[in-house]
Amino acid sequence: KDHPLNPANDKTSLLEQMEFSKNQLSLIKLKQDDYLMTLANQVQHRQHTLDTALSSTGISNEMIKAHFINNTSAQGGPLYDLSTKATDKQKDIIDQLIELKELETALQSVPVKLPAKDYYISSLYGYRKDPMSKRRSMHKGIDMAGWIKTQIFAPANGTVKRAGKNGSYGNFIEIDHLNGFSTRYGHLHKIKVKKGQTISKNDVIGLMGSTGRSTSTHLHYEVMFNNKTINPLKIRKALENVL
Repeated sequence: KDHPLNPANDKTSLLEQMEFSKNQLSLIKLKQDDYLMTLANQVQHRQHTLDTALSSTGISNEMIKAHFINNTSAQGGPLYDLSTKATDKQKDIIDQLIELKELETALQSVPVKLPAKDYYISSLYGYRKDPMSKRRSMHKGIDMAGWIKTQIFAPANGTVKRAGKNGSYGNFIEIDHLNGFSTRYGHLHKIKVKKGQTISKNDVIGLMGSTGRSTSTHLHYEVMFNNKTINPLKIRKALENVL
């Protein structure tokens, strides 16, 4: 009968422990692989959602990220290189995560919300009959009609580029939102910001009015990307439920 302290028993026990540990490591690897696959699918789904939404506005993520990279040149810190420690699969997912994070950070500059709470759309973006001359014209924004002195707020963080009288716009504000986006506000009753002022999303920047070339109280609102106007309603429809 074998004794518990028999060296042969110790050897068998050690082999069993090694086999057990090997099986446990295999299970851990399988769980890690499963987690990485789930994470990769989630990242790809999110990326596809954003790409699809952006493409419907005529803007590509490459265009936005090009601006984002130019605006984040001041960077640094100690290097903790993952290249020698991560597997090829992990490196691929890390690269996808970095790309997604850059895009989502850049999209924080997009003026998705419309800049008033109480309004109705009195004129759409695009070709129309001019309200005064009655001639065919291009309307490069939307008109948001409401009560005199309705609060107008910033739809995204930014810096005031211009604030003051501007011809047919009347009392006028232009805001730079970084990453290629800017917004314009015309016919204001009152301007509540100054040129060079840094503003945050939802800050009140002015009051609705009818100054300049205007038939009645409303806000003329424009969104621009790369100095070209974009339909603000198209941006809101495409992005308000994905950001």
